[in-house]
Amino acid sequence: MMKSFLVIFSVFVAAVTADNIIAERYNTRHEKRMEKLSELISERKQQLTDHESGHRRLSSEEHSRILRQKSNFQKKLEQLQSMTKEEIDEMVKNEVEAIHRMDAMEYLDFEW
Repeated sequence: MMKSFLVIFSVFVAAVTADNIIAERYNTRHEKRMEKLSELISERKQQLTDHESGHRRLSSEEHSRILRQKSNFQKKLEQLQSMTKEEIDEMVKNEVEAIHRMDAMEYLDFEW
């Protein structure tokens, strides 16, 4: 009886630990994504500043593309920054469930 309890308990602890690792990875990826978007926005701002000062002229097509990218990056960053703890927890929960579904799938084993 005690042995089976220990086995079940160790499986439970391993599952909880795996879920915590997934959650931490998601949070790290979320933070890195916001950092990268901030970096991209700064780059686009610098490109526009260089263009306006005459340091590096952009074609009208490049200028439009950079303006559009800057706007899109800013919107995405604002969206990520405004996510509540509950929204982030829901995203983590969905990712954990997706990983568990993938782990539970039966895969065909092909022999060559």
